Amino acid sequence: MIYVVSDIHGCYHTFMELLNKISFSKDDTMICLGDIIDRGLHNLKLLDMFIENDNMILIKGNHEFFYECWIQSFLSEKEWAGFGGRTTIDELKQISKNDILDYYFFIKNLPLYYECNDFIMSHNGFNSTFPFVKDNNGVILVKETIDKQWATHPYNFIISSDIHRKLPNIQLNKRLIVGHYPTPFLGSDSIIHKPQYIAIDGGATYKNGKLACLRLDDLAEFYMKINANDIP
Repeated sequence: MIYVVSDIHGCYHTFMELLNKISFSKDDTMICLGDIIDRGLHNLKLLDMFIENDNMILIKGNHEFFYECWIQSFLSEKEWAGFGGRTTIDELKQISKNDILDYYFFIKNLPLYYECNDFIMSHNGFNSTFPFVKDNNGVILVKETIDKQWATHPYNFIISSDIHRKLPNIQLNKRLIVGHYPTPFLGSDSIIHKPQYIAIDGGATYKNGKLACLRLDDLAEFYMKINANDIP
């Protein structure tokens, strides 16, 4: 079975409870659409899990990108903390510089999207003001557009939530699955299914948020209440 989650945000215990709920095994695949770190309390444990398990795939989200920017001195500690990175920063201060760099190189090489079955999965979708790549019929080519928009301006691309508000009627060559923007902020307490895309960020670490999971094989949905041990 193939499962998709997003925006775990340091909620290690919650994620472990979810794995137990779905009876996740070595024969299954788990794809996380980014933002595995920040806000919650157990960020490095989650990174370690995705580093160590070949059947767990992590896509780069904006919070992973913040880690990159911090290492490269494009983002100050204060700025990253303001984006929710304080818990990750505090954990990093307890480990060696070599370990910090090991996490950095893992994160730096994360993919921007993952294609599986009839879906393409990415963290956030598109920035409406950036270039799109289209076929002869005007249909947006998802992978090519993500690559082009990332090359245009990585930061402004990966923080964009335009797919929900400014691109309601776009035509895509493959259906997207995205995280990044919590579905409670879109008026739903569950996964949102639209013709063009599916939104699965359940708002973990936010008030009344939860961790949402989608099984690609049959589009079954699973939800887990956030464990109190995962949040400050």
